[in-house]
Amino acid sequence: GVVKTELWRFLVLYFYGGIYADMQSAPKGFNATTIRETDDAFFLFDRTSNTVCSWFLVVSPGHPVMFYAIHRILLSLMESSSISHSIDDAFADFVKDGEGNARHGDKKWISKQIIFGTENRTVTVLPIDENDNQFVTRVDPTIGHKDLKRMGMLQMEQKKDNLKQSCIQKILVDVHAAAKSR
Repeated sequence: GVVKTELWRFLVLYFYGGIYADMQSAPKGFNATTIRETDDAFFLFDRTSNTVCSWFLVVSPGHPVMFYAIHRILLSLMESSSISHSIDDAFADFVKDGEGNARHGDKKWISKQIIFGTENRTVTVLPIDENDNQFVTRVDPTIGHKDLKRMGMLQMEQKKDNLKQSCIQKILVDVHAAAKSR
């Protein structure tokens, strides 16, 4: 379920762009200048864990970071490996294309800055500390399965018996067929 959710989120953001925030996140100090119309992408970077906050992402349609994230997830599915750092690895790939110097774990940003990457596209990065986030707060990370069920939000756990092929199987078959036809 997690892989499908992650892939779906990245596909929607890649094709349509927009703002994604986990349901445990809430805006805290946004104003008209927090995310500007000219921002190509806007990521929070957690200095405590040294990772891109995957629970809050803002991107324009077709942004390369989302392309790389989709690519990373599909590769991990084919190799049966972990997707735990897919957005971090995708961001590192993006930065390498532009500046050639990012590896997972060596991002040490101190203040808000614009990072140039693939195709000269940009990501505005805002470093935050776990308990010092002026824009987005984590509301209640303890929401569990019972709470989601009570709220009617268990869409990913529908019975699969009626499906001939899952979405992810369909995507992988299509990707494999496209690769063979080249």
